[in-house]
Amino acid sequence: MVVLFKTPIFVLLEQAKFLLEKHRSYIGAKLGAFFENIL
Repeated sequence: MVVLFKTPIFVLLEQAKFLLEKHRSYIGAKLGAFFENIL
């Protein structure tokens, strides 16, 4: 946990963005099915 606090927030954001790009198609499919069930 200490390492996380020492890591600049923008580095964490960059990593999150990278993971989102990597899994976008998978997440998009999941969200699509999720919203179809709601609507």
